[in-house]
Formats: sequence, structure tokens, C-alpha cells
Amino acid sequence: MKNKRIFVSALTAIVMMAMGTTSMWAQNNVAAGNSEEAENMFSMGERYYVGNGVEKSETEAFKCFMKAVELGHINALNTVGACYYHGIGVEKNVETAIQWYRKGVEKGSNTAQYNLACAYQNGDGVPKDMNEAIRLYRLSADQGYHQAQYNLGCCYENGAGVSVNLEEANRLYRLAANQGDVPAMYNLGMNLLNGKGVERNDDEAFNLLYAAAQQGDSDAMNSVATCYQDGIGTSQSSTLAFVWLQRAAEQGNAIAQCNLGSAYQKGMGVAENPSEAVRWYQLSGQNGYKKGFVQLCNCYVNGYGVEQSYDKGLEIIDYLIDNSEGTEQLNLMDGKADVLLMMHKEKEAKAIWNAIVSRDAQHAELLKKSSKVYQYIRTKKNPFGKK
Repeated sequence: MKNKRIFVSALTAIVMMAMGTTSMWAQNNVAAGNSEEAENMFSMGERYYVGNGVEKSETEAFKCFMKAVELGHINALNTVGACYYHGIGVEKNVETAIQWYRKGVEKGSNTAQYNLACAYQNGDGVPKDMNEAIRLYRLSADQGYHQAQYNLGCCYENGAGVSVNLEEANRLYRLAANQGDVPAMYNLGMNLLNGKGVERNDDEAFNLLYAAAQQGDSDAMNSVATCYQDGIGTSQSSTLAFVWLQRAAEQGNAIAQCNLGSAYQKGMGVAENPSEAVRWYQLSGQNGYKKGFVQLCNCYVNGYGVEQSYDKGLEIIDYLIDNSEGTEQLNLMDGKADVLLMMHKEKEAKAIWNAIVSRDAQHAELLKKSSKVYQYIRTKKNPFGKK
């Protein structure tokens, strides 16, 4: 299992409304000294945006947010910026959005600090500037904004704008996770599982991943499935592993789709079903996970769940080679040589090995331990037998 999630994009207050987090803002805004009239106007904008008790209207929502600004509502400055950024109730204008975010930052809005930090990190409407992004993330994180805590944690984990500091990354993830931030739960859970910047703790890792999975995070669902399959932080259960894999796969998670295909192929938590294995491998590959296509190639080469076809297997592996680079591409080339040996096209297989050696002799040395084509070259015997 890998910690593969990096940064949350510049989600803004207006987007978060639809996720049911507006009550938290209201409390923050009251604490910041917003008047009751300003609060009521901001809340009316929220209601128009989601259609709560009134006819849904982004135009009316924007008007209410502008009035809330006039009444001194601090986070409304950020929300107006978000409206301009996304084109909600007003013509989209990123430059104007940045201006409103800056106004929010001047007033201490943690959401405006976060959104402007995202803009600087991505070079979106402003020149890319990681130093400024980090400064603004810190301001927002110090005010308790969970998305800023999460993104700043990612910066520390990945060395983006700061030196790598896994302990600080995990501290920030924990602060965000304690507020219910699902990506932070996932990253902290994975780091606890792998002992990355923190003492390994399988039980806490599983609890965090399970909580994230229950919130609908498909990466966490896939990790929970692995925990159940291997009995990590919980009792081993292939049945529950299959249940969580299926949930993640049905959400379109390409890694889970490949793992689900493997479950069907191996009969883990479900009866073996070759045609279902092939179907999920194909979906996984189509959704961008190369291992799904590697497994599909193996199915065609071995006639598992489909009519046996070396040509179809080669077609798939050629596609993967064309869309890969570096050592990954060399590994796939070695796999293609295996298929050619199965077809008893030894001369073509040997030519591929020579190309691998020419490209990267050091990596070829590593491949020698498992490479079938190298075995053929060394022994003059095809490891897949005679014609």
C-alpha cells in the first residue's frame, strides 16, 4: 500500500457549502465579530446557493454574499472571491478572485489565506511562489483551517517549498484528521501503517483508514481491504476484504479494480470467476492503472477468462511500453520478450534483451535474476519448452 495522495486542490468556501461545513464557518465568523445582520445575509446566500428553503439561484447567492461583505462579514470576502474564481453567479474572473482573496487575507480570513496559498502554489492567477504559498498555508493552519493543515503537511512530506520533515507532516495531518479531514486521515493512516515519520501503529492506522473509508474515500477503502486480507490492525477476513474492494472498485478506483480482479482470479473472499477477473482488469487499465492491463495481458497469453491470444497480449504490452518510460518501460520490454519466447520467436526476444542492455546495462543486471530471455541466452534453452 502506498501513500499516493498529495495536495487537495484549491477548494473554496463556496464549494464547501455543498459539503455541509457552513455551520463551522458561521461559528468562526461570529467569533471574528461579524454582526448578526451580516451573518443572516451570508446564511441567506448559502441557502440560495444550495436551494435550501428558497429557489436555488447562484445569482441571488452572489448578491447576498456581496451584501454580507458590505455589512462587514470577513469570510464573505473569500466567498465572493470563490464566486469569481468558479464563475458562480458572476462571470468567471481569476484575477478578480485573487483580489478578493487578498482582501480576505488582510482581514485574517483563514479560508482566504488557504485559497491564496493554493493560487501561489499552482501559479493560478499569480506567479508561482512556494515561499508565499507556505507562508499563507501556515497562517491559515495556525488558525485551525483543516485543509491548510493538510496541504502544509503534504508540503512537509514531499519537500515542496520546505525541507522534508515527516514528523511535522504527521503532526499537521493529525490536527486536520482530528477535525474530520478525510485526506488527512488517509495520509496519517498510511504513514502509521508504514512507520513513515512515526512509530508504526497498525491498530491506529486501521482505525483512521476505516474512518476515511466510511466517509467514502475509495483509496482508504482499498487500503482497508488490504488490512482485512492480511490481518493488519484487525482480524483477517477475506470476505470483508472483498466487500471493501468492491465498494472502491464500483467508485472507479483503478487500483481497487485491479485488486478486485485478482480477488476473482484467486477466489479470495468470493468464488473464482475468470470472466469477472478479466472485466475488472480491463476496467482498471482503461482507468489508467497500468498493472490492470499487465494482468489483462497475462489473461490473454494464458487463456484465462478469455480465448488465448498471444497477439492480443502483445498488443496490450506494446501499448504499455509506448506509454511508459525509464525502468518501468524496460521491465515491460522484458515482459514482452517472455511472450515472444512463448511464441518461440527467440530471435525477436533476444533483440529486445539487447535493447534493454543497450539502454541501461545496470538495470539489465538487476533483471538477470528473473529474466526468462536472459535465461534463454545463457542456457540456449527456451524456458517455455520446445515447439
